[in-house]
Amino acid sequence: IYDFSSMANVYACESLDDSGMPQACSDAWPDDGIEPPPWQPVDPVDPVDPVDPVDPVDPVDPVDPVDSTDPTDYPEQIIAVGNITKGVLGQTVRLDITYDTSDGDNTLPGLGMRIHYNSQLLTFNEVTDIVTQDLIVNAEGPFSDEDDHDNDSSTDQYVSFGWASIYSNWPNTELSAVLMGIAFDVSENIDTNSTASTQINFSEITTTSGYVFSGESYDLELISATWDFDGNGHADALTDGLIMLRYCFDLRGEILVKGVMSPESTMTADQVEDTFENAMDIADIDNDGSVDALTDGLMLLRYLFDIRGNNLTQDVMGQNAVRTSQSEIEAHIETYMPEM
Repeated sequence: IYDFSSMANVYACESLDDSGMPQACSDAWPDDGIEPPPWQPVDPVDPVDPVDPVDPVDPVDPVDPVDSTDPTDYPEQIIAVGNITKGVLGQTVRLDITYDTSDGDNTLPGLGMRIHYNSQLLTFNEVTDIVTQDLIVNAEGPFSDEDDHDNDSSTDQYVSFGWASIYSNWPNTELSAVLMGIAFDVSENIDTNSTASTQINFSEITTTSGYVFSGESYDLELISATWDFDGNGHADALTDGLIMLRYCFDLRGEILVKGVMSPESTMTADQVEDTFENAMDIADIDNDGSVDALTDGLMLLRYLFDIRGNNLTQDVMGQNAVRTSQSEIEAHIETYMPEM
C-alpha cells in the first residue's frame, strides 16, 4: 500500500464471488477525512485477475513499464578488454581483462565467467596478474564450447574463472579494475587477407543476485608484423626506427642493436634480426619493390618522431614508388603499429 500516491480511492473488500468480483467493499481509511467516490465494481467481463497476462497492473506483465522483474532494470557486472592491441602472426598477444559495475558497487559476492576464443587462430598461453582475492576458479580449461555459451560458433574454446566472497566484499578495489592479463599465441598460418581479425567473447557462469552480466566482445586485429622490432610492445624512433635504419645499412649481429634496445626488451640480437626479416613484407613502405634505408627507413623514423604531412615523405620517396600519397604512407605505417 505504500506505493499508492493517494489513499482516497483505496477500498477494503471482504471477499470475491465465484466470478472473481470483490464483495462488501468499503473505505479502507474511513477516519482520514477523505471521502472516496462510491465503490464501482469492475466490469464483470474483465475482473482484476492477478495472473491475467494482459492486465496492465499485473506485476509480472512483460509490457508493464514498472515491472520489477525486468532484467534491463538491473545493474550490470561488466567485463571488457581494457587495452587496444593487435595479434601478430607467430607472436604472443596479451589482453587486459577489466571489471566494472554500472552502479559503482565494488563489494559484491563475486562473479563467474568464461573467456571465449577461436582455437584455429589462437592458443591459450597463460594468465598473469590475476585478482587473487576470493579466487575460486583460476583459468580452468581450455574447454570445448559445445554448448555455444557465447552464441558465436567461430569461438570454439573457452577458459573459466570465478570469484566468491563469503563477506560480499569483492573485488574491494577501485573500479574499473584490471582482473587479469590473458595471453594467447597467434598462429603463424593465417591469411590476414581473408582473416583480418578474430573475436574475444565473454559469457556468464554466475552473477551476483540482482545483477546481470555484460560482456563486451573484443575484435582482435590480426597482422603479419609490426614496427616493434625489439619486442617491448611499442614502436619508438630511437629503438625500432634506428634498428630498421641499421638493418637497411647492412648491419647485423650485436652492432644492429647496440645502444638502441629498449630496457624492457628481453630479445637477443639474433631474435631482433629474425623479427625484422619477418617484417620485410611491410617494411617496403613506399612499395617500390625494395626496402631501403634512405626511403623506407627514413619515413618510418620520421613517422615515429611524429612528423606528418609533406614533411613525412619529402625527398625520401623511391623512384619507382607505387604508394606515393602522404595519406597512403601514413595509413600503411599506422596499420602495423603494435598499439593503436
